[in-house]
Amino acid sequence: MSDLKKIEKEELDKLRALNSRINNIRDQISESAIRQQVLVSTYPSVENEFVSYQNELTKKYGDINLNMMTGEYTIKDEKKD
Repeated sequence: MSDLKKIEKEELDKLRALNSRINNIRDQISESAIRQQVLVSTYPSVENEFVSYQNELTKKYGDINLNMMTGEYTIKDEKKD
């Protein structure tokens, strides 16, 4: 004869459901960490591209104050000695 005993079905169901939630949360944390790593590694290249393009526009338009919402700009005041 076997001495194995079982917990109640409801208890086992609840335990399985909680375990599933834990695994789901772990998966989401892992995915979030991976997304963060991708974003962190991508950020410098996008920032460099932005600065490079700013420099191109400075060569074309000079030293300006640009409203990035409207595209309107004014020439920056030159410093007077």
